[in-house]
Amino acid sequence: MGLIPEAMKPQIVMDYNHDMGYVDKGDRKANSYSINCRTFKWMKILFFHLLDLAILSSYILHSLCGGKKIPHRNFEFTLVRNMLAHAGPERRIPGH
Repeated sequence: MGLIPEAMKPQIVMDYNHDMGYVDKGDRKANSYSINCRTFKWMKILFFHLLDLAILSSYILHSLCGGKKIPHRNFEFTLVRNMLAHAGPERRIPGH
């Protein structure tokens, strides 16, 4: 029985496998605290997925720019609180 020679991988495959870890980490993190929206309408599913990715991107930028280190979940809560405070009180539309 002879030894089986190791297959040569193209450089592009090795680069993909090396860098793919970042995509997996991002997907895992985005899905771990995703907005739960049970709907069958693809537009809503797409909207909430993009919103999750935007929140994750802002968290990563916050961390990279020297912001206070906080867990991702706390960052989301703080983001929502700040957005609600910025929006101000609910305004009623006359006649509704």
